[in-house]
Amino acid sequence: MPVPKDVSELFDILDRDAPVQAAFLIRGTGAILASWVRSPVPQEMVTVMAATMMSSVATIVEVFGCPTPQTVLVNTEEHQILARKASPDQILVLVAPKSVHKRHLYLLARQLVTRLSSVQAADRDLSDSTDRWVR
Repeated sequence: MPVPKDVSELFDILDRDAPVQAAFLIRGTGAILASWVRSPVPQEMVTVMAATMMSSVATIVEVFGCPTPQTVLVNTEEHQILARKASPDQILVLVAPKSVHKRHLYLLARQLVTRLSSVQAADRDLSDSTDRWVR
C-alpha cells in the first residue's frame, strides 16, 4: 500500500467498494483535515457532532474514574460510527452500515491511522532536514 504524500491523500485507498459510507480526519474541534464520502452529506455537521460525541463520551467515562477512551463505537439501528483518536488533536471518524462487521471497521481504522502516521513521520523528517540547512 503506497504511503500518501500528505493528509489530503489519506483516504485514497477508499473506493466505491469500500465498506464505509464516509471517512473523516478531524481536529478535536470538528475542523476537517481530510474527508471521503460516498454521497454528499453536510460534512461540517457530521464532523462537529463527531468531535462533540468523543468529548461527551470522554466526560462520561471519566466521571466513573475510567481513562479517556481512544476509540468509541456507536451503533444505531442502521449505521455505526467509529471514532478513533489518531493523535492528541486528531480524530478519525468512519461511518458504515450496520451490516459491516465491527472487526472490519477496526481494521480499516488501524490501516488509516498507520497511513497517517507515515505521512506525519515523513513531514517531520522533511522539516528536520530543512531545519539543518536553514541554521
